[in-house]
Amino acid sequence: MIPVTAATIPTPETIGQHVKRLREEQHMSIAQLANQTGLSTNAIRWIERGVTQPKPESLRSLAAVLGFRYQEMLGMAGYLDQKDENQEEKQLLDSYRALSPQARTLLREVLETLRLIAQQLPSQPTPPGPPGSP
Repeated sequence: MIPVTAATIPTPETIGQHVKRLREEQHMSIAQLANQTGLSTNAIRWIERGVTQPKPESLRSLAAVLGFRYQEMLGMAGYLDQKDENQEEKQLLDSYRALSPQARTLLREVLETLRLIAQQLPSQPTPPGPPGSP
């Protein structure tokens, strides 16, 4: 078992880091993202560097092009009150977002395997029968 230390716990991404990571995962340049979103290249650079906070309408464009949920981007940017969000779910999402693309693929494969195994298990435990029954 790997010991958990402060160094092994991923820190949540800022909205700018998130946009940059999604853009890079899609092998997209800043100019390509700017062209597809209608934002300027400088605006995207400033967002990625954390110099400026993207407006909700900019987040809508970024979410559509980068294939990410608009509501989650709004939350990451601080536009939504996240006090009601399930803390465990948020931690899982943060951990998932911190994984490399290869690690994400592996995790999805493991989860799919577990899902298939769970489908083969009986849905309810079978009570023991009387002695001598099959």
